[in-house]
Amino acid sequence: MQFTLREMQRFASSTKFWIIIISATVILSISGPFSTLERLPAVPRAAYWGAICVISFFANLIVALPAIGWLRNRNAARVVEVIVPSVLGSGPVAAVVWFINSFLASTSDPTIAAFFDIWIKCAPIAVSITISYLLFQGSHDRETQLTPAASSEAKFFARLPMTLGKNLYALQAQDHYVRVRRSVVITWSC
Repeated sequence: MQFTLREMQRFASSTKFWIIIISATVILSISGPFSTLERLPAVPRAAYWGAICVISFFANLIVALPAIGWLRNRNAARVVEVIVPSVLGSGPVAAVVWFINSFLASTSDPTIAAFFDIWIKCAPIAVSITISYLLFQGSHDRETQLTPAASSEAKFFARLPMTLGKNLYALQAQDHYVRVRRSVVITWSC
């Protein structure tokens, strides 16, 4: 769960993410799919699609990210890594859209059949969300892989006092400080 929250925070603070969300909101507001062009005036339609884009993206990630991690740990095929989390992630997305449509926007009936109809329509959208996440993560991974491991190790030790040395075996967070446990090498001289 911590990984999921960290990834959501990374997205929420990413300019690239917000450009994509705003672009999707503008395109959906102008095109008005799913009869929103006829049912909602321009400003409420933009608010509707903005809310749908943001809330459904994060609703998808809450379910899809743990599934992606689980599948990666089992060396699943890349196609399975996209399809399974997408189908699972489309459930919360459909629930969000169904709730907003049924109770807030009053554009559909609050029935189970309407929910499954929305879920079927949300699945391809969830696949695209998962693919965009994997593409975004891939570019992030490439950026972090440009620095060799030795330099990242050097950066880590550069932040610690030199008196600690490099023979550390534990770092433990304690309120407002860090407890460092290190091995002590005793040398005997004759």
